Amino acid sequence: MACNGCSKDPRVSFVLILFLNIVLATCLKYWGGEFVQWISIESLGLCETSSCYGVQAVYRISCALAFFYLSLGLMVYCCGPQLKCLVNSWLMQVLYYTALLLGFWFVPDSFYSDGYVQVARVVAGCFLLYQAMLLITIVHDFNDKMLDAEKFTEMMAITVSAFLGAITLIIVMYLWFAEGDSCTLQATTISMTLLLSITFSVLSITRSIVKERGSLMVSAVLSLYIAYLNFSGLTSDPSACNTTAANPDDLVWLIVGLVWSGISVTYTGWSAASNSQTLTNANSEPLMTTSKSEKSSDQSVSEPIPEIDLGTMRSFLLVMGACAMYMCMLLTNWASTEDPNGMTNLSEASMWVQLISEWTIVLLYFWVLFAPWLFPERFE
Repeated sequence: MACNGCSKDPRVSFVLILFLNIVLATCLKYWGGEFVQWISIESLGLCETSSCYGVQAVYRISCALAFFYLSLGLMVYCCGPQLKCLVNSWLMQVLYYTALLLGFWFVPDSFYSDGYVQVARVVAGCFLLYQAMLLITIVHDFNDKMLDAEKFTEMMAITVSAFLGAITLIIVMYLWFAEGDSCTLQATTISMTLLLSITFSVLSITRSIVKERGSLMVSAVLSLYIAYLNFSGLTSDPSACNTTAANPDDLVWLIVGLVWSGISVTYTGWSAASNSQTLTNANSEPLMTTSKSEKSSDQSVSEPIPEIDLGTMRSFLLVMGACAMYMCMLLTNWASTEDPNGMTNLSEASMWVQLISEWTIVLLYFWVLFAPWLFPERFE
């Protein structure tokens, strides 16, 4: 029996739902406080200010989204092909998520402030680590494809542009965050970013150590990314060293972070599908059947279209659920304030999360570079 609103690839609608809710949560957080107060009755009892109502709206949207993805992932794990209609139909997805959002909207504040945000912090931290590994994988794969295609001019252009971008960010950081005798921490993190970039860039072309795993283009892109993370972290610094604090509600870097999250999740879903094998044995069924059912008078055999298997969809929904929690932390500065009515975009927690993420990426990249030298038998 066919589903209403079925699509060839349900991941498209899942990603679209995430994107639309990121937009909704951002709008309510920054500009919808009065509207949230009007529709929330008594469930937001902790709030007295418009900004607090906006933050609580983010909690509710994020929690409903996370439950939406994770519950579907659990149902796919338990029931498999029996849930084709719910998973494949964008209409059923929207109806199910809308019901969840209405239900979670009127859950008391204490559920989110005392419970959900604690879980979301841990999951979002793991998601950041996952992003770090994914970034290195993406850049390495892109580098290998360009090498195979012998696009050396393009590779050189990307490498030079990335290094110039990283150098520009580092200079800007010294000017904006490291002036004054009290800004030792800020100056140290900037200098570490510079030295680490130089170190792994030099190592990446030292064939006696890194063998074939090194690439100057990969190092250039990672240099730019860790410079961005350092810059983003220092813009969250609540101290007087942050000269950008005069405009703490600037959405530019927030949007950049959300865009990167969307790209990484989308890439994960598509790559998982392209590398997975269709389940065709008798003990397992594909989650999604997209073969053409229409038969013309002169065509008696249907033409198969690639299917998405159960394992791929479970992994995809798990990552989407983690991204929903990461979105919550990103929009609320990791829920770091103890005063729900005093939420700002400046906090030490947000700063340290991004700085630690930067250093984690560097450690992972050093591991990628040194692994062939440490374990040569595994890379022969």
